[in-house]
Amino acid sequence: MAGLNITCDCRKPAPGMFTRAAADLDLDLSRSFVVGDRWHDLQAGMAVGARGVLVRTGYGASVEQTPPQGLTGYAVTDNLAGAAAWILREA
Repeated sequence: MAGLNITCDCRKPAPGMFTRAAADLDLDLSRSFVVGDRWHDLQAGMAVGARGVLVRTGYGASVEQTPPQGLTGYAVTDNLAGAAAWILREA
């Protein structure tokens, strides 16, 4: 697929998509949460001050035991429903 091997701040773990969304939608990223099944999802959100939740569905179960060095303060849940419940408790 042509064009997918590019460098862009919009591709995770770079936080460009989050900063653009925050500007377009007037979001406070420090009060936001990022849910993903890969560590780069959480890295991108945490780079802008959002809190992260890794879900074990998708790739999450296979990557859970190998977080990138320096990634801290995240939650791990079994699925999206668990992530939503955690976010509601923490918000």
